[in-house]
Amino acid sequence: MQREQALVEIQRLVDDHALTADDLAAIAGELELERALARRAALATARQLVDFWDIRRHELGGPNPQPAAPAPTVKYEHPVTGDTWDGHGEHPEWLRHALLQEGFRVIELTPGTDEFAGAKCQAVRPGAA
Repeated sequence: MQREQALVEIQRLVDDHALTADDLAAIAGELELERALARRAALATARQLVDFWDIRRHELGGPNPQPAAPAPTVKYEHPVTGDTWDGHGEHPEWLRHALLQEGFRVIELTPGTDEFAGAKCQAVRPGAA
């Protein structure tokens, strides 16, 4: 049964049996209590097993966390302004301007290269417009 169908069925029960909001709240409260008691019992059992078998924290796996989305890789960076582009999509205007009007070479806009490091050290490019 889908959630939406369940809501329709609950509404039918409310209508057919004159259930009140208090009746439904009591049911919800009972279910919350049952869940809390079941959780408490599960924790107590886990505690006993960990104690009896001398299990250490690193031995407990637990749910596998979802890997974080990788940070976008910077393929090109302007050494003066710090503008970046990951290489996906249309070329940004700053990249066109750096190559065509400021006189940078592609390798000077590629982080991790010696040329990029050299260009980053220069505060003003000779011959820049």
